[in-house]
Amino acid sequence: MKRILIRSMVTMLILSGVSAAAREIEPRAAFEPSVTREEHEWIRAAADIAATNIPAAVALLEPRRGPRASAALDFAVGNFHFQAGDETEAINAYRQALDKLPRFRAARVNLARIFLLQDQPREAMDLLRGVAEDGQGDADTYLLLGHALLLIDAPLSAETAYRQSLMLRPRDPDALLGIARALLPQDRLGESLAVAGELLMRQPHRIELHSLRANTLLAMDRGEDAAAALEAARRLGLADADMLASLGDLHLNAGRYDDAASCYEAVLATSTPRTDRLLRAIEALIQSGQATIAGRLADHLRSLISDTGTPADQRRLMRFDTELALQRNDTDTAQKKLEGLVQTDPLDGWALLKLAELHRAGDRLEDAIMLCERAARLPETQVDALIAQAQIEVQRERYTQAAHLLASATALRPNERIQRYLEQVQRLARLTAHESP
Repeated sequence: MKRILIRSMVTMLILSGVSAAAREIEPRAAFEPSVTREEHEWIRAAADIAATNIPAAVALLEPRRGPRASAALDFAVGNFHFQAGDETEAINAYRQALDKLPRFRAARVNLARIFLLQDQPREAMDLLRGVAEDGQGDADTYLLLGHALLLIDAPLSAETAYRQSLMLRPRDPDALLGIARALLPQDRLGESLAVAGELLMRQPHRIELHSLRANTLLAMDRGEDAAAALEAARRLGLADADMLASLGDLHLNAGRYDDAASCYEAVLATSTPRTDRLLRAIEALIQSGQATIAGRLADHLRSLISDTGTPADQRRLMRFDTELALQRNDTDTAQKKLEGLVQTDPLDGWALLKLAELHRAGDRLEDAIMLCERAARLPETQVDALIAQAQIEVQRERYTQAAHLLASATALRPNERIQRYLEQVQRLARLTAHESP
């Protein structure tokens, strides 16, 4: 969320400055390039053309660029490329401008903006810090520097940069939002909450403010207040998929399963549903015994996963189908699902053990043991498989074999409960051995 927010801010900043920068380049010694009268006219003409036809504007300036041309031409071309969404060509043009005039302020700032958009905050920070050190920093420069510092996990320095921006442009909501975000990793939660509250009073329809307030309340272990904050955003129609999923999680943790389901279904209706979070939610609902709600969400999610999900997501959903069938005591469906999982992936230890449980419940003990032996050859299920096989051997009154299996399990994963079970089985083994003729 932090990166999405900063990308949105950066895009607005650069787009707002592109047209004016292309039209009016003021010569200022080492920081701004000088232009001839003819170059100035070309830039103005290109800016007029760019309003409706950016490629034509670039084509007008390209033949006039070169080693002897003003850096202003390269800068203007960089702006046009950025407007067209071609960040790579924009970077090349800005760099060519800086090759001619290394301290060209506007080129450094715009190049830094693109680096921020491309998740290269350190490169952006170096450029912006150079501008500030030259005494050329304005409110936008310090705001961008704050974003870069926050992205490299330097919250105290980021706060300082945001406050510098705020000093140059008082009451700027973006600078205040940056300060609120920089306060969070410093554990200054009360201050962050206060800033977020002040901003919400001024801009109640700004989504990221509701999200920030809720996240701050969560960090303060005020889950119910966080839920109330997210519900407020939802009633205003401002909750995005992440916020709805977080609200669903809070309702789920509080045992409000119907409210949680409503939130998760709202997530599914958005254009960017997070399948990983929904899969976790379904798993939690199954573990909470909410088979009906979990099944309904699984049905909604199935079509989405079939189109965009990974094979791992699809297998996870098949596992949920198995769990739901078991909760409904529909062992035939559960067995078919498990056999399908094992057929497509013979090394699925979870499915092997679940299938072994079904065979054991059906008194098909030899089949169950064979499945446990297969699962015991897999590192992730080895211990559980040894324990499951030992339980089957106990059921068959083969206590010595069961004791050997349990001893192997405890050697791999020491566990007090299994150790007590081992001791009980060993006593049974000694008793049966003593009673044998």
